[in-house]
Amino acid sequence: MIALQGNTHVKNGVLSDYCVDHGFIASSEEYYDLKVRMRKEVPSPPYPPVDEVLPVLKEAGIKVAIAHPHGYFNQGDRARMDTLRQECQLDGIECAHRKVPPGYTLIYREYCVEHGLFSVGGTDSHTVGDIQELFAGHGGADEWLDEFLGCLAL
Repeated sequence: MIALQGNTHVKNGVLSDYCVDHGFIASSEEYYDLKVRMRKEVPSPPYPPVDEVLPVLKEAGIKVAIAHPHGYFNQGDRARMDTLRQECQLDGIECAHRKVPPGYTLIYREYCVEHGLFSVGGTDSHTVGDIQELFAGHGGADEWLDEFLGCLAL
């Protein structure tokens, strides 16, 4: 999967180790303060608006899923879920991320079935090293993979 999607972001632990190794900070415990200072000096660039991004993604045939949904959905707030599904033109939900309480996995899965969305499990496998520890380490059902693959135009 990493070969297909690439590393999606640099993890804080990797950045912290780099900063220690290169003498920017004395220990990893100082990394949080360094991040605070960095954000004051160089703000993160704004994300592009959803109404500019979605047409490009949809035209390219890309499926849109919301990752780590528990916070975005205000846990299981149906009105919030409906709003995000419509605004972001969601095709799927990461129902079984490790940080989603198991009871909510069922709520999100039922929502997917009700609205014709695919369900995926979350692995947080963003680097090659993650695959050994995290890949397929979620509470999703095996049949979700077949459903997901079935919605792709391969």
